[in-house]
Amino acid sequence: MKQDLIGKIVNAAVTHKKVVILLWVVGILLLTPVILSYTDYVSYSNEAAGSSHFESTRASEILSKVSPQNSSLTVVICVPSADNVSIANKTLNFQDKIANSSLKYVSSTDSAFSAYASYLDEIYGKYTTLINQVYYSVSNESILIFQFPSAFYHEWMLSGYNTSNIYAAALNAGYSNTSQQNFFLSALNESLRHNSQLGPYYNVYNATSNTAINFYSSSQYTSYLIKYGSIQNYSQYNCLVTEKIIYSLSGYKISQTIIHSEVISTNPGEFYVRNYGLSGAPAFIFKQYVSPDNTTYLVNVVLNVSQSYRGANNFYPAQSIVPQLRNYVSEYFGTQGSVTGNGAISYDVQSTQGDSFIGFIFTFVFLAIIVGLVLRSYISPVLALVLVSIATVLGYVSVFIIGITYQPVNYIVTYTLTAVLLGVSTDYLLFILSRFREELANGKTSDDAIRSSASKSGKAVAISGLTVATSLGSLFFISGLNTWGRSCS
Repeated sequence: MKQDLIGKIVNAAVTHKKVVILLWVVGILLLTPVILSYTDYVSYSNEAAGSSHFESTRASEILSKVSPQNSSLTVVICVPSADNVSIANKTLNFQDKIANSSLKYVSSTDSAFSAYASYLDEIYGKYTTLINQVYYSVSNESILIFQFPSAFYHEWMLSGYNTSNIYAAALNAGYSNTSQQNFFLSALNESLRHNSQLGPYYNVYNATSNTAINFYSSSQYTSYLIKYGSIQNYSQYNCLVTEKIIYSLSGYKISQTIIHSEVISTNPGEFYVRNYGLSGAPAFIFKQYVSPDNTTYLVNVVLNVSQSYRGANNFYPAQSIVPQLRNYVSEYFGTQGSVTGNGAISYDVQSTQGDSFIGFIFTFVFLAIIVGLVLRSYISPVLALVLVSIATVLGYVSVFIIGITYQPVNYIVTYTLTAVLLGVSTDYLLFILSRFREELANGKTSDDAIRSSASKSGKAVAISGLTVATSLGSLFFISGLNTWGRSCS
């Protein structure tokens, strides 16, 4: 009887069983390095590829050349309240940590707080010189006008504002018989004679004002100091006086908090944000980095490579820095911070792949048990495990080949491929073994039963396998699924 191709192959395999087994063993051993390294050619990116003929894809390619989008990760910070002063310091410290760290590929970070600090420096930087000049002139003149009266008022208050103790209070306040001090005491006594009913503070302030007008009338700041100054804690009013003077000189209103930041720090924008948070920040900063209820803040970590960049063995920089970046987030924000973005998603997917393979192993065992129960055989489960494992190994070899010759294979392919191989290989094995048992029941020897079952069932299995391979192979012609078709077929 003339044998077909499948019959010839089976007959040759049965005749040379030991050679076939040896070849399989050698082949599996030779493929071991491939199996161990196939994951280097698996892409864990969640970006979808578009067809090159789509207008959106072509527009994206043009824009990427004109203005390439750098790879980035996003830190999400969730806080229970809208108070942003505390979170401002944590965020800026976190950004400083990254800037001074050994994280590779990171070029910059930005947040609502760093953006607002830069905005303040840009807006008020041109007034820095004016602010400092006015403030220090005001501070110096404020000392000349208020220092002695302020000390005197404090000492006089301790004596109960007794007019007989004015000279003693002056001595305790540092009286040194200067013309200004003498004029002040004379003006105070004069004021007390005519306005004693107005109280000690008014009379001391009135004497201070008259002294300032008499001795510092040539200064352009004297009138402002008299109008807005104070006997008590006079230095605290220097920013207010400076604000009023600058508005009068330039018509530009600069708040006391901005003035304080400008004169006390060489980095006024950051100083302001660290002490006053996002107070006064424009809407565009809030919309870009802060949720409407002010409880969620974003920090962008920008890398110095494009989003499409991949290094040797499909190395993805944004994915590689995720563990260290998460350590920093935990250090500064605890459980309130998290890292997201394409790189973080890819890292999480790859990290959970081991769990998925454990699931597939349990599926292997479950299917083997089912085969054993159906065929009521102790050998068939072992045979199922061996053959399904070989089929899975060959599937991963296809992933390696496609990855090294064409492009990295999307990670979802490995799940789909494994599931398909588990299903069809177990199904085909069960089909052939059932036929094999029927032939044995009809009195044939093992070798004849193998030949007969292969002759009767081999064509059906081969055609079914080709149908599955062809169906999956058609994915090659679908944009974004090219590697699916190559690998699964």
